[in-house]
Amino acid sequence: MKKAYNSAEWGYLEQVLTHLQLPGRFVQWIMNCVTTVSYSIMINGQPTKPFQAKKGLRHGDSLSPYLFVLVMEYLTRLLKTLKKDPNFNYHPKCGKLNIVQLSFADDILLFCRGDAISVQLLFQCFQQFSKASGLGANADKSSMFFGGVHDDNQQRILQDLEFIKGTLPVRKNSANQECAISIQVYWSHVFVLPKKLIQLIERVCRTLIWTGGVEVSRKALLSWDSLCKPKAAGGLNLLDIEEWNKAAICKLLWNLCMKKDRMWVKWIHVYYKKQNALWSIVPKQASWIVQKILKAKQYFEEAGYTDEDVEGISSFSIKKMYGKLRGNFDRVPWRKLVHSSVGVPKWNFIVFLAAHRRLMTKDRLRGLGYVEDITCSLCNSEEETVDHKFFECTYSSRVWTAMLQWQGIQRQPMMWGNELEWAGKYYKGRNTTAELYKLILAGTLYYIWKERNGRIFKGVQRSEDLMFGFGPEGLGVQARRVMKGSQIRLSKIWGEDAGAMEFPHLRWLKKRTSERRCGLLIAEAEAVFK
Repeated sequence: MKKAYNSAEWGYLEQVLTHLQLPGRFVQWIMNCVTTVSYSIMINGQPTKPFQAKKGLRHGDSLSPYLFVLVMEYLTRLLKTLKKDPNFNYHPKCGKLNIVQLSFADDILLFCRGDAISVQLLFQCFQQFSKASGLGANADKSSMFFGGVHDDNQQRILQDLEFIKGTLPVRKNSANQECAISIQVYWSHVFVLPKKLIQLIERVCRTLIWTGGVEVSRKALLSWDSLCKPKAAGGLNLLDIEEWNKAAICKLLWNLCMKKDRMWVKWIHVYYKKQNALWSIVPKQASWIVQKILKAKQYFEEAGYTDEDVEGISSFSIKKMYGKLRGNFDRVPWRKLVHSSVGVPKWNFIVFLAAHRRLMTKDRLRGLGYVEDITCSLCNSEEETVDHKFFECTYSSRVWTAMLQWQGIQRQPMMWGNELEWAGKYYKGRNTTAELYKLILAGTLYYIWKERNGRIFKGVQRSEDLMFGFGPEGLGVQARRVMKGSQIRLSKIWGEDAGAMEFPHLRWLKKRTSERRCGLLIAEAEAVFK
């Protein structure tokens, strides 16, 4: 409809409220809220003198949507009277439920059989409503859609009503990017998305993760399936669009079984279910969307549900069904190292890639045909691989040895796989020592990798002493800077006598530790920082 909110007549609204037998004082309050609005126009940056409005509902007013529904109620009641007119014929797929209109806000769909008399009767009801309410059809945005109607009848109806003929699917311009995203989410809950569309969406998301841009690229260090795995299984727990779409369609099928009071459910039951069980329906004449919803029973079977199990579900959860469809994943021992609550995201991401052995070391670059010389740029003696870089290389070994000693750990560096296994076994908790170890390990890997890139691309190198020292660029001072963002001074809990030593994991310490446990953690932290 054309300018629906701005065109509603106040007198008509008051009559509707009165005929609905609302209390007189309540009607007066509502009309005072509606009729006391005034507007100003900005001209050259200056507002004009306010002027009073004569009709319409205010946009943004929390009361306006409810009033607009009441305004449209008169049209609904007018259309219901068509049932008593013997000359009016319902749409062939709407007669059993007496459906004449579907409306959402100011968008209306009107249905009838494609004969001139039925269309005229339907249009006369709308004209009567338009004359009373002030709401008219927008000729530029209104269309007529035909199905199974002879061309001569179509032309006659179009000439009488002076509307244009529309084609399906209906396309509506999106107001902004957020609206477009919402449309995508909506459609993923309505029908099974085509595989090509899912692949395109995943390609765009994958490109954004690995390149930071939106132009499609094949530069990906890990497959999309690996990134969609749970964090405990070595992934990033990104949404698997295809599996989520299946879970959402399963909810629609569950609605068909359980939510029989909804109009679209009633419609499918009347025209397709008939006397057959819902799980045994094979609707050859149904639309593509309905067929896909009914075929979703195979997804329930994949998740281990029977038809009795589905009917026994009192509340359907798409998230739970999504987990059932994905199944179980094996946990990786290094999951706590990558997804630590203390640390820098880019540090943890380097650990994530190293754990998957997806860092672009020279041995991998040679396999891709980019380089021929794969000598390690840090020690200049061995071939550069992930195992060599962490921590067989003499340079990285000395750095990691110093950082282990700084934490009070007296042992020699191990191969990368053994380091991950050892850390996952002894430092998987959330105590002070474990959080500190995770932080230092992530920082060490990050700065070793940064040193390697600096030597290759910038020709700049630093000694081991500068690497793990406490200068402006030292790993030790960088680690302390990171820890400072998630620490408190112990004097805030134990008084000034506790000194100014800072302690990691502020939220957990403040909310979940008793005084005795806190004292033990302080002693543990003191031992670590010695």
